[in-house]
Amino acid sequence: MVTLIGHGTRRALMAGLILLLLGALPGQGWGQAATLYFLTIKKGVSDPSASGDTLFETLAKDHGPLQDEREVEPVSLELDIYGVSGGRFGLGIGTEVLQYDDFISLPSGERVGMRVKGVLFTLKTFLRLGAFFPFVGLGIGNYYANLDLPGGRSLRDSPDDVFNARAGLRVLLGRLGLLVEVGRTAAQLDVPSLSGPATLELGGTYTNVGLSWVF
Repeated sequence: MVTLIGHGTRRALMAGLILLLLGALPGQGWGQAATLYFLTIKKGVSDPSASGDTLFETLAKDHGPLQDEREVEPVSLELDIYGVSGGRFGLGIGTEVLQYDDFISLPSGERVGMRVKGVLFTLKTFLRLGAFFPFVGLGIGNYYANLDLPGGRSLRDSPDDVFNARAGLRVLLGRLGLLVEVGRTAAQLDVPSLSGPATLELGGTYTNVGLSWVF
């Protein structure tokens, strides 16, 4: 069951606050550090099919094998804070909110509906090469899912743990910026279905492109 602030949410919020504090503290070797803020609108493609989840294999016992593609197209908004100085290397933090809807048809005529929202907190390290900022990042977060399952059943729940890893490139164009990134989010949800217990991956491997406002 989902509570207003579940265990996963509390962990994610606490980690985000810690990252914000670490980003705000001055460190040795930074010199006259400056701060860049990136507010980015992103659109991507995420594929959970290689995650090893079992929901559609379990449903196949009663409804036939899955025939539709499982790719989804999340839309997200992310705020990144980068600490930059005269050096080439730096640290940044990102807070991202995302959402997507998907409906997957089964051969029996039933379908699985998903309405998913998520929040991710990512600690990033980047290399500054003029207007180019290649980066890698690791983080945690939480996903919130509303599922419509065969047999008229519905489920509203969150995964116990969510982990995220990504790598990408930012390009500054004055007050605008472009972003390309690839990554993987692990967010498996336990799903009790009429065909038996199963798991559903809400994340997956993804590719995102985005447009940033830099300030």
